[in-house]
Parts: sequence; C-alpha cells; structure tokens
Amino acid sequence: MLFWSAVWPYFIGGLLFGAIAGGGWWLWKTDRSIRGGDRRWRHENAVEAGRRTLAEVDAMEGPEFENFVADLCRRDGCTEVRQVGRSHDDGADVRGRLPDGRTMVIQCKRYSPKRKIQQRGP
Repeated sequence: MLFWSAVWPYFIGGLLFGAIAGGGWWLWKTDRSIRGGDRRWRHENAVEAGRRTLAEVDAMEGPEFENFVADLCRRDGCTEVRQVGRSHDDGADVRGRLPDGRTMVIQCKRYSPKRKIQQRGP
C-alpha cells in the first residue's frame, strides 16, 4: 500500500493530462473538419453564383470564356445579352443592353497567363 500512496497523484495527473490533451486534439480536429466543410461549401456556392477563380477562367476555351462574360453581363442587370462571335461581326463577341438602356458591345480577349500584352507607344 505504501507504493500506491506515493504513485496515485502522478497517475491521476497523467490521466488528467491525457484527458485534456485528447479533448484539445478532438476540438482541433473538429474545428479543422468544420472549416474544411465551410471552405468547400463557399467554393461550391461561388461556382453556382458564377464566380470563378482566375485559374478556372484561364483554363477556359474561347467560346466558354465568351459565355462566361455574357453570364456576368446578365448577372449585372444587362438585358438582351447574346453571344455574336462570328466572322464579319466587327470584333463583337457579346452584345446587349445596359440597365440604363444603352447598347453595349464587348470584344473578348483571353490571353495565356504567360503571354505578355504589348503596350502601344505614343
């Protein structure tokens, strides 16, 4: 009995430390899981709302990019929005009406992220 009376405070302290450490680890893992789920939900919500990351926009092909621009115009209140990117269209890819009634014409340019756009000199 003498042995147990000398050891029990350390044994109880170890159990208490283990319980606190385990509870802290569980809280940390739960927080990471919730944050990860929230991050996924926010990304899916952004994609549904029409927002894309720059990397996603960079990966789009020409017609898909024009459709994306047309969707942005519709989202922002433009009406009569249509894709017109064909030959002999004077460079117009998207046409429509602004919320105040003015006509808009957009020429879409999508360059590779690695390509430099040259500036025109005066």
